[in-house]
Amino acid sequence: MENTLEGLKDVLKNNKLVKEYDIGKGGIYLETTEDPRGWMLGDKTRKIYEAETLQILSLLGVRVTIIPNDGGSEIRVIVNNPEEVRRMLSSKNDDVGSSIEYAKTCGSMPVGLTAKMGQHVCIESFKNSGSIRVQIFPGINTIDRMRKDDHNKSKARELLQKLVGTYYSTEDEINVALSCLERYGDICNCKKPVGFKQIHEGDFDEIVETCITCGGVVDK
Repeated sequence: MENTLEGLKDVLKNNKLVKEYDIGKGGIYLETTEDPRGWMLGDKTRKIYEAETLQILSLLGVRVTIIPNDGGSEIRVIVNNPEEVRRMLSSKNDDVGSSIEYAKTCGSMPVGLTAKMGQHVCIESFKNSGSIRVQIFPGINTIDRMRKDDHNKSKARELLQKLVGTYYSTEDEINVALSCLERYGDICNCKKPVGFKQIHEGDFDEIVETCITCGGVVDK
């Protein structure tokens, strides 16, 4: 519940709560409901936001990223913790008919789906009974967002370069601290290891899990 509340704070701060979709002006919309039937019944938990892109939200226990794609004519919706997702799908309706594409999850790797104009991506959470739906509609609002997103992308690239540098320097500090523990360079013998996973780069990259209690490698 705490993650949900924090996520909703982010939504309220970055997005405008609206009563309904403004299909005439278009734009990107984020819809949440604590009851999956809310799509049809319009229950009191159903909320619609005029969404910003290039943001990471924590909603219903799911960490969601919304990114503009193809010059803003479509959006990429990414789930960063798919293990918390019951199912994720994209849906569209056109002259040919309706079609659904389901996301294929692979462990804890992030998973994403793309929604074009008039389509939506729906995410159902394991921890909560609710759902999240992100939709994109054509119109002047969408064009305005495309212009704004060009500026945001530039800022995001600068931030990413800074964060990547911080990430590697932090990892170096973690390795120094791990080397001070008694079983560093050996196998962990803790009954309940507290693991920290790292990617060791080489001819064949591998994921190594180290116990931050004793410093030993967690052998699974």
